[in-house]
Amino acid sequence: GRVICAQDRQHRQVAIKLMKIDSKEYRILRVLSKEPLLFSAESFGCVIPPIDFLEMGEHCFVVMPRWGDSATWPWFSTVREALDYMRSLLKGLCFLHERLIAHRDIKLSNILMNHIGRFEQIHKNPFRKQLRHEGRALYALLDFDCAVMFPRTSTPAERRLPGRESFIFGGNYSYDTAQGELDYDPFAYDVAALGQLFCENFQQLAPITHFLAPFIDRMMTRDIAKRYTAAQALLVFDDFCSRLSPWQLDTAPPPIDDRCDPENHETWARLPEDFVQQWSSHREPKLPLSTKVLRWICMQPLGYRVVQWARRICAVFTARPSLKAYGRSV
Repeated sequence: GRVICAQDRQHRQVAIKLMKIDSKEYRILRVLSKEPLLFSAESFGCVIPPIDFLEMGEHCFVVMPRWGDSATWPWFSTVREALDYMRSLLKGLCFLHERLIAHRDIKLSNILMNHIGRFEQIHKNPFRKQLRHEGRALYALLDFDCAVMFPRTSTPAERRLPGRESFIFGGNYSYDTAQGELDYDPFAYDVAALGQLFCENFQQLAPITHFLAPFIDRMMTRDIAKRYTAAQALLVFDDFCSRLSPWQLDTAPPPIDDRCDPENHETWARLPEDFVQQWSSHREPKLPLSTKVLRWICMQPLGYRVVQWARRICAVFTARPSLKAYGRSV
């Protein structure tokens, strides 16, 4: 709708997006345009950078490099290639969070690859396979329609958003607000959403790379205090990957299991018993009945409002600080 493709004077493929100058997305892109890491081939931050701004009154045409979508197609030839993809997304999320930018809409369609191909031909496209094999494939996050950026002077308590704002149509999601929570941490939400994307697309790799089971569970855990931050997840991921053998990295990864339920997957059941016992502290427990009931109520007509009303009453009596006004995002 608001994005068109073109070619600039240097014959580079670009995408041009129209947006309002007073929008949060515009302000975020202005900040990203000043980040040297997004223009570095050696230390690319895995976020699509804006390269020009054409302002016209209250609107602006933002020019960005044109990359290709459907970044997981064709499917990866080796586990190493799949892990490179996962690491790029962790790196991109870490880059944003370090600058207090919460993406809030992590999904496959918002992940691009540095190769453009016709949609109907991507499954058989040999150039993507060649880029991956040569280690030249790059992946990056984009689309800041729903993103929020907080001031450097803000406190963690001020970096929370109303629970109702977590529901974004067509986006990936976390279950952090599925029980009618009044507010939520958008940064922790991002990590859980990316963990869910990993679970849905890569949990079948766990029998080859065992660490993915505890790693993904810790990204998605319902105990948010124990959940990795983006920076922690990247460090742990790199540490785990450094311990993999060449045969593990060069093994062909199984295809996506379309039946995967992020909260009821059987990843651990396919792992050695000694490994399961060693990492049992990272294993996410089954969903409690009380949580299932709360979610069921919230999915009913008016159910979500009723649960939030009850939570507000409880919050008044407990004097929760999170009931203070929101709006510190910029």
